[in-house]
Amino acid sequence: VHKNYISTVTFIYNFDYQSILIGFAFMAALLSANLFAIGHQKKYEVILGTAYAAFANFGLFAGDFLSIVIAIELMMIFSSLIIFIGNESNNINATKKYFATHLLSGNLIIIGISYVYIQNGNSELVRISHLIENNTDHAFFTAVMLLGFVINIAAYPFCGWMIYYYSVASPAGFNYLIIFTTKLSV
Repeated sequence: VHKNYISTVTFIYNFDYQSILIGFAFMAALLSANLFAIGHQKKYEVILGTAYAAFANFGLFAGDFLSIVIAIELMMIFSSLIIFIGNESNNINATKKYFATHLLSGNLIIIGISYVYIQNGNSELVRISHLIENNTDHAFFTAVMLLGFVINIAAYPFCGWMIYYYSVASPAGFNYLIIFTTKLSV
């Protein structure tokens, strides 16, 4: 575990075996998506998709909630750009709605993380059962944070947004979108 200190905020990175293995899978999927995009002459998707993947790996190796939120929000920016440069005529509307959906889910996650930070004095990843133990406030804020993650992973009943917004991207952009966001949130 490696720690960086910025003011009073601690960023923790966890390079355990499982995260490294998933990181290799992400990189293999990125290579495949990049080759597909290059084959279809989508150079902007390669650039945006690679940046998107970099922040997915940043979130994958995060050992604290704050780093995860930073990664998800930066991924949101790059995925919005991937949708924006897609092949459809309604890209602007789809991009705005996609951005708003992720902004909502990100804010719900930040509310939960803020509560964790206030209670624990840090944003280190903790077990959900530890947050809920004998305190209804913990349960409420944990539920708010989990709702944000459920929206982000497009789980039922929040799965409609992904089908609409991802389909607006180009086929190359679609590959990047389906590889990282939901997998990282899970």
